Formats: sequence, structure tokens, C-alpha cells
Amino acid sequence: MTTNYGASLGTVNLKTGSSKYFNIYETWGEDTTYEIYEVFKDGKKSYKIFATSGTKPLRDIGDMVYDLCLQGRKRFFNGKMVDYAIGSDLKKLVEKYGSRLTGYTYK
Repeated sequence: MTTNYGASLGTVNLKTGSSKYFNIYETWGEDTTYEIYEVFKDGKKSYKIFATSGTKPLRDIGDMVYDLCLQGRKRFFNGKMVDYAIGSDLKKLVEKYGSRLTGYTYK
């Protein structure tokens, strides 16, 4: 199991790219990879995204991760990478994962 360190983007709208701080599609363009993680907490499944620079994911599908936030090292979730998209191809994953996901960017 690996550890991801990230900063929160708040809720990201996959259709429009809007997040708490900026529009991910306008700011990062097509040179960003978005990794999708499946998370189980209290018996409920949800999905989260991690953004990284470049056009290749940092993890492989199926990799288990223990995710932390840089601010105070607060634990967010344990999860498994289930999918990824590059740039605006993230919009194509709305039907699978929903239009609003909690987002993070790798640090």
C-alpha cells in the first residue's frame, strides 16, 4: 500500500471543471491526469479524484493507497485506484462516477 500526499480542491464538477479554487480544465488543460479512487467508508462506496501533472497516472489500476492531506497529515481515506482520464477526457467518466467528486492535487 502506498501513500498519496495532496491538497484539497474541494468538490470538482467533472462536466464543467469548476472546483472550489479554479476551473481545472481551463487552468491545467490537457496535460493533467486524473486518477479515480474507489473508497469505502462506513459501508458506503464513493469516488475521489487526484490530479497530477503529465499524461500518465502515477499509480496502476488496482493499486491500494493510504491517502493523507499535507495540512496536518490528516487521514482522508484508504482507497483503490479504479480508473483515470487525461485532460478533458475526464468528462467522459461522469456516467460511471457521477458529476461531482471530491478532488485533490498531488503535492
